[in-house]
Amino acid sequence: MTLTAIFQHADRFGFRSDTEDLAKLREYASTELWKKTHRDLVAEGRITTGTRFTVLKPGAYKEEHLRVIQEALLDGVISLDIVYRPRDAGNAETCWYRLKPLALSYQDSNIYLTALVHQEQWPEGLEPPADAPRGKYSSNGPGKTCALMLHRMVEVKTHWMEIPERTAYDLRSVEVQKDLMTIHSDGPIDIELRLSDNLHNRLSENPLAEGQVMTPSAESWMLKCQIADTQGLRLFLLGNAGDIQVVAPRHLRDHVRGVLKQALEIYDSELSSR
Repeated sequence: MTLTAIFQHADRFGFRSDTEDLAKLREYASTELWKKTHRDLVAEGRITTGTRFTVLKPGAYKEEHLRVIQEALLDGVISLDIVYRPRDAGNAETCWYRLKPLALSYQDSNIYLTALVHQEQWPEGLEPPADAPRGKYSSNGPGKTCALMLHRMVEVKTHWMEIPERTAYDLRSVEVQKDLMTIHSDGPIDIELRLSDNLHNRLSENPLAEGQVMTPSAESWMLKCQIADTQGLRLFLLGNAGDIQVVAPRHLRDHVRGVLKQALEIYDSELSSR
């Protein structure tokens, strides 16, 4: 039953092409369920996975590109030449990288390749300025790690060059994760939130962070904990804006207030234009 749920969850987040290769294992799980119950539990909706959040459709990528990357990771030696469609890069439609593949990350309906860039080429006159922010929509430059989106890869080929890997490279470090996810802090920060009864009930059962402390206050609850300041945290705070108030830190409170103010201005201007 657990195996069936895992396959369903993988399908939901865009990994159908991978799980199709495991057809025999899927068939085994289905057969074993049928033997035990003599009914189709999956078809009847008795085993299912889901999320209350809106899940975007996965970016369209070429399965052959994923195969080449996976084989390069298994080999551990060969490098890759990739033609890539950068974003927020002016008029540059594509660029070229020679890189060492380091890891694959499956997240938010997309697949990311973490890599160490050895060389890069841009169309003449369209090279990013040396001080331009790069982020995860293009590489961070030669000699640096980056995270590239699989669906933005136009061409993926293996190359004979052996690119040395950093000896102290940690895929779980904040430096690397900042390329995969938007992280606004170098580590956990202290936050203080004022909660409604509704959100207090939810976070009592599903804590926001390990070691969180909630105490009663006048007609509300106070929550204190340490947690990284990530895009995910900020989306959680905005998604529950009617039941939560950021008390501290000030920069996070100002961010949430600013986004909510901007949203109200958009709605107000839309009504006045009718």
